[in-house]
Amino acid sequence: MGAGIQMTRELSTEWSSRGVRVNAILPAQVWNEGLRKRVAAVPELLDTFLGGIPMGPLGEPEEIKGPAIFSASDASSFVTGAILPMDGGNLALNAGGSYPGSPRRTRRRCPAITFLSLRGFVPFGVEPCEFLRMNNYRQAAL
Repeated sequence: MGAGIQMTRELSTEWSSRGVRVNAILPAQVWNEGLRKRVAAVPELLDTFLGGIPMGPLGEPEEIKGPAIFSASDASSFVTGAILPMDGGNLALNAGGSYPGSPRRTRRRCPAITFLSLRGFVPFGVEPCEFLRMNNYRQAAL
């Protein structure tokens, strides 16, 4: 992972003057055929992975679509050298390490909270989904 991050940073600075943007999406444990075989062979591996993902279950391949479309679109025309972890909070929780016995939360679907989508700050101690309901925010369709 470290080499890919550094390559993204290096190429983004080297190629940006030529109009080329270089960004990276870093998916963590995303279901695929190889991962399914590993989990089938060593079932406790699933619990280890889940323990390091605060949002809950492993990612699905379709979930990479949004960040990829953003990175390739004009919406990211001033974005280069960005490293986007798509890991359900794994990196934020424990710097990318999943270990037996780590805390686990269930996944809750609620609109994403970003600096672009809110006019104010979420009060300390208020769950994001509850804050959105309290303020009548609606999830925007892309």
